[in-house]
Amino acid sequence: MDYRSADACPGLDVLAAADAAVAAARLTARAAAWARRLGPPLDPALAPLCGMPAAFVAPWTSRPAADLTARTGLWIFALDAWTDGPAARRDPAALRRGLADLRAVAAGAAGSGPLGEGLAEIRDGIAAAPDAPGPWRRSVDAALAGALFEYEAARRVTAGGPPPPLREYLRHGAASVALAPLVLAMWSGMACPEPVLRALEGPLRDACLAVRLANDLSGHRRERAEGVLDALSLGMSPGEARARSAECVARCRRALRPHIGPVPGPALALERQLLWAVRHYERVDAGHAA
Repeated sequence: MDYRSADACPGLDVLAAADAAVAAARLTARAAAWARRLGPPLDPALAPLCGMPAAFVAPWTSRPAADLTARTGLWIFALDAWTDGPAARRDPAALRRGLADLRAVAAGAAGSGPLGEGLAEIRDGIAAAPDAPGPWRRSVDAALAGALFEYEAARRVTAGGPPPPLREYLRHGAASVALAPLVLAMWSGMACPEPVLRALEGPLRDACLAVRLANDLSGHRRERAEGVLDALSLGMSPGEARARSAECVARCRRALRPHIGPVPGPALALERQLLWAVRHYERVDAGHAA
């Protein structure tokens, strides 16, 4: 697959890389401090994984948006660790209540506990961007609904019930991978009027599915051992998953072309975040840190 970006500068500018590295170090420190303040399941050790893409993918976004992006990454990892963890398996009712509470927080309710408080802080930061709060709220709600779907489906299969249809899993899985809230956090520091957001909805959907399939390919063996469902456990072959992911990447990038101009903006940020995420999953599976 050709992962070359649409950047105007084809070479690696070492001064730009140095600037991004300095920004990443500072951003990582702030993200780690945020995670420490909130406490588990947020893990400050994962701050580099979240700070580096927030700094390198869209260095033109604002500092508040970069912080929101890194915090969103930490929050997503924490949510994943919680919903897939042993405590959730022992107490399904508590997990259902917790996810319902988080959906309420995304809609404007007060947050409680590390996940709820962290989500509320991210939500309040997103609110400063004029057109981002609505799409962000919908993307978080879809991610949480997808997490619940995957949890319930895995419980049914473990109990001897039927697996969900692959198409239904992919619909929810593209949301639960939570690329959309991450991208919207990044976009909150750019000029993203409503017409631009609408034009990027289709490419963002393709990006989400591409990353979901890359994630499933990377973590299949681990997730199978953990009892977590993925596209491969539901009948998609590795070759099919790779081809479908590549198709989504290519379609996303084609759709983004008309929106990428001489001034970096949200379309280029989406392309770069997509390429970063897919390449990351091609290289490593670090469990809930990947």
